[in-house]
Amino acid sequence: MESSKSKLQFHELLGLTAAEWEGGTATLAEPSPAAEDDAIIAALRGQSNGDKFATLFDEGASGYSSDSEADFALAGIIRFRSQDPEQIERIMRRSKLWREKWDEPRPGGTYLTTSIENNLKKPGEVYQDPGPDLIAQAAAKAEKGGVTDSAVETEPAKPPKTVGEQTLDTLAHGPVPAQLVPPFLTADGPTVFYGRGGVGKGFVATWLALQLVRYGMRVTIIDFEGHPSEWARRARMFRFTEEERQRVNYRAPYGEDWTARTGTLAEVAAILKPDLDNPERYVDYLIIDSYTTASGSGAEMGGAAAANEFFGAIQVLGRPAAVIAHVAAAGEKFPTKPFGSIFTHNLARETWAIARNGDETDGGPIELELRNMKANDRPKSPPQFLTFTFDRDPIMGTTSVRVDTRAPVNTSLSVLAADILRRLGKPMTVKALASAIRADSEVEVDGPNLRRALKAHPDLFEETSAVPREWRMRGLRILTLPTSSRGRPRVHTRVHK
Repeated sequence: MESSKSKLQFHELLGLTAAEWEGGTATLAEPSPAAEDDAIIAALRGQSNGDKFATLFDEGASGYSSDSEADFALAGIIRFRSQDPEQIERIMRRSKLWREKWDEPRPGGTYLTTSIENNLKKPGEVYQDPGPDLIAQAAAKAEKGGVTDSAVETEPAKPPKTVGEQTLDTLAHGPVPAQLVPPFLTADGPTVFYGRGGVGKGFVATWLALQLVRYGMRVTIIDFEGHPSEWARRARMFRFTEEERQRVNYRAPYGEDWTARTGTLAEVAAILKPDLDNPERYVDYLIIDSYTTASGSGAEMGGAAAANEFFGAIQVLGRPAAVIAHVAAAGEKFPTKPFGSIFTHNLARETWAIARNGDETDGGPIELELRNMKANDRPKSPPQFLTFTFDRDPIMGTTSVRVDTRAPVNTSLSVLAADILRRLGKPMTVKALASAIRADSEVEVDGPNLRRALKAHPDLFEETSAVPREWRMRGLRILTLPTSSRGRPRVHTRVHK
């Protein structure tokens, strides 16, 4: 039997650390050797972190801040010996951690299977038996180099650098990934939500975070605007449970507890990456608030340099992200160039423009329309609606938020029609208006439904007496003045008072 000293020489010659040699570890180049469930459990009990495995497996979640944290930790420990998701699930179901939540449905599976899949995606090491071949290689190197039983001073071998050798034939392929929160969040990169200040983008982001957490993910909010109390207050208004709140990390690069170097997202991405990759709290999704403050390029914020910097930083972080972006109050309702350039659109995978419907009311419902302005590899979604209704409890002094994802009755078509009529400033037949709505928002509209929507809002629309019958915004009068010197009519809009 080899001495520990000779083992030390062998692992150094192979470029392995002592812990890697003793534990038989390697990077995830190949899966671990297949073994029966009982053999895997026995091996896990006998490895260096066997006490941690035994506590989770035999006793449950004691010592962890939440059951979900314990689930993720146990899956990660088992994953060291087996990368078969079915085997990991079988072993986990034999543990004291089992609870009914594991079988709750999630997109593509259950809470447990989704957690296991997320765990398998994170970087880490897996067990590889060193085997006789590696020992023989080490012995040959030792003999060639005149190695004795004395201590050997050698530097660990470094992996060779490579620029890659793939062709299009070897690249991963398949269907476009399903949306994480259909139809809003792509799993394939950054999604930008932009709109005027105060419309409710923060409420949208909080609601999306809750959906992600309930799908078994962990989220990190990167708040460059530094409003921790707003995020905490929203989480309680949306009725996040304690466990759900613990699955959302909050990082503020200019916050009081941030002691590292500060700067734009591009300047702090390398600092954030190890925190996101921490195996104990591996992060699946990012929410960045906001593009305006995180890009920090002043007047060039919407230009190529700022956009390249910002989206390059997201690539460094290595996660899909929802990005909140503010646009100026002036301008069109759903701007196609929110910052006066195309670069933000070009580099995001998907973009959504957000606008509030109707007049703003103090404490009343917030009714938002979201328009899909860009969608890579998939058709653009039709307009979506989110309504946030606030319920106040005067006794407890608390406020909660109810969310309705349905389009309000007759509101979808009426809002689209009002947007067209206001922008064009002229009456239109139902047929022409339906055609304009289809061209503007890609919503399929038929005449009878549009007519019913217009009639349902007599306070907004009125039908003219002219033939053919046309519809216009109530109170908006079209005045055609004498023609200009070039023979073109000069058209102005004036609102009745």
